Amino acid sequence: MSSYDFTKGSINKKLTMFMLPILLSLFLQQLYGAVDVWVVGNFSTSADLSAVSNGYQFISIFINFVAGLSVGTTIILGNKIGAKDTFDLGKVIGASIYIFLLVSLIFTFSIGLNGDLFAGLINAPTEAFDKTSSYISILGYGSLFLVSYNILGAIFRGLGDSKTPLFAVAVATVVNIGLDLLFVKGFGLGAYGASIATVIAQGVSVIFSLIVIFKRKTNFTFKMSYIRYSKKYTKSIIALGMPLALNSFLVTLSFTFVLRITNGLGVNVSAGVGVTERLIGFLMLIPMAFGSAMGAFTAQNVGASLHDRAKKGLYFSLICSISIALIVAVFTLLFGQNMLRIFSDDAAVIEPGYEYLKAYCFDIFFTAILFNALGYFNGYSKTAFTMVNGIIGAFAFRVPLSYLFSLITPVSIFLIGLATPSGTLFQIILCIIWYILLQKKLKKEKGKITPNKIGL
Repeated sequence: MSSYDFTKGSINKKLTMFMLPILLSLFLQQLYGAVDVWVVGNFSTSADLSAVSNGYQFISIFINFVAGLSVGTTIILGNKIGAKDTFDLGKVIGASIYIFLLVSLIFTFSIGLNGDLFAGLINAPTEAFDKTSSYISILGYGSLFLVSYNILGAIFRGLGDSKTPLFAVAVATVVNIGLDLLFVKGFGLGAYGASIATVIAQGVSVIFSLIVIFKRKTNFTFKMSYIRYSKKYTKSIIALGMPLALNSFLVTLSFTFVLRITNGLGVNVSAGVGVTERLIGFLMLIPMAFGSAMGAFTAQNVGASLHDRAKKGLYFSLICSISIALIVAVFTLLFGQNMLRIFSDDAAVIEPGYEYLKAYCFDIFFTAILFNALGYFNGYSKTAFTMVNGIIGAFAFRVPLSYLFSLITPVSIFLIGLATPSGTLFQIILCIIWYILLQKKLKKEKGKITPNKIGL
């Protein structure tokens, strides 16, 4: 456990070494989803491509909800390790698994049985409607694996281990690539085959993670009997994670609203925007990785009352993220069309995709600031602020602006895309204000904040 102690040693080295496996994990996660798009885009129809792009974007609403909720587990584990309190770590993990087993059960039936309803809600193009519905339903029935994958990753990161999630996603990616080629290219199953491959690959990854958990030697006790309702930890996990879960749910829902607008413009625009969304995931990897690392890094240092150390970590993370994001944004403006052709060589798909991508270049830079700031605040258990911040950005800017821009004739995909960075910019302004207030509070209390004082 000492090798995962962020409360001492070189900040830059510790944060970088912890971030790198997260970066590789995120890269493989994006590759995992991109493989579906690439295989379907090259070996199936535009309707199948639209179904996979839109179907996964919709399922992301629920996946991101789970990812947000799981941060509660990461924060509690990180605080306890920072405070050198490892007695109840096993019980925290057990309570987390219990919560997410219930969540997966709810998702299985609510999503799996309502594919047509959800395909209609996102305004799936007529040519791709049935395929989109099937894709959503199959991923819904595989919710147990999708949910388990996220909570297990959160547990490992909370313990300061970013390497095991990397190996788990690597296993899932390899399996998914093989099954995609078999089901889509070999058997010609299109979007249907891609969804089956995704569920099986996630299942294999979960089994791998469970094997690691039960074989690893730790300095705390974990028993199967701990997987139950815990009055103390269930409440804490939900209290910390639910604001982030709601934020993730609503923010992703706002992107689905934009998706509904672009879907109404035809199957080629639908496919083009969907392909661009996949590419954007790769372009934002560095800010996402540093933001995720900041949450665990800050949580441990808050647990040890090392607030200056947490702040220095934030500054280092911001400098790295912003510098790289600026380079990526410029490169994307220059070579974006060639990048999109990796997923499809259809000019009718590439043209609207590139218009959407150009608008997102601004967001690549803005999120380098936003993700790090939110990771820092999450480490302080300020998850309620993260929720409010995200909701304001989504529903005060992204949704209304994308709708208003869609009313301008002729319709410009570039303008619709600009709604997203507009919201992100306002979120950054809110973060700056909140950061100033937090630093004033810390100075006033002279660094005496303890885990109990931040909501645990």
